[in-house]
Amino acid sequence: MTEILITGANGCIGSALVKYLAKSGYKVTALARDIMGINNISPVEGIDIAYSDICDTEKIDELLSLKQFDVIIHLAAIVHARDAGENDFERVNYHATAVLFELAKKHHIKQFVFISTVAVYGEDTPKVFDEEAPCSPQTLYALSKWKAEEYIKCNCNQHIRFSIIRPSTVYGNNDKGNIKRLFNIAKRGIFPVIGDGNNLKSPVSYTHLRPHETVLDLVFRLL
Repeated sequence: MTEILITGANGCIGSALVKYLAKSGYKVTALARDIMGINNISPVEGIDIAYSDICDTEKIDELLSLKQFDVIIHLAAIVHARDAGENDFERVNYHATAVLFELAKKHHIKQFVFISTVAVYGEDTPKVFDEEAPCSPQTLYALSKWKAEEYIKCNCNQHIRFSIIRPSTVYGNNDKGNIKRLFNIAKRGIFPVIGDGNNLKSPVSYTHLRPHETVLDLVFRLL
């Protein structure tokens, strides 16, 4: 049975992906920083839960030594943190990802799936972008994710294959971000106009990526 480690397992995508893959027959270990938010996935059969800060290299190394994982799906990141500064984004989103990728190679992990962000293309993208479009990260979050992407691409080898997914703003159960706040405001009958009213955003539910395929299905197809 394929063994999968999912970091950021208590997040919006992570908590759904853990259950989705376990129900699909995979052996899943859900990695979370602490017990907060993880209780909603614990009753599902086929899931082990581990606790560690993603920046704790020694503990992550120990976890990878205890089990022979086949795949790492890396979701853990700083996203919505008002008090986070440049060093925080650099430490968690870039450096911890680079270290995790090196540990994956050390422990002979076969596949590394990195969940990045569409924000690497920039804040003002008036046309449709594809994977070949140039990146122009403008926020600390986007820059840290882009640097992590570049590290993975520059340091891979023939023994590990990698995939990078750049989803747009994802919402759903366990959402902690801006979309949830906007929905809550709208439920009160308030519909704020942001900017001049012509701004476009492409939010996507983790259950709807394209017709008949979800964000979870996309990750599943990569395995």
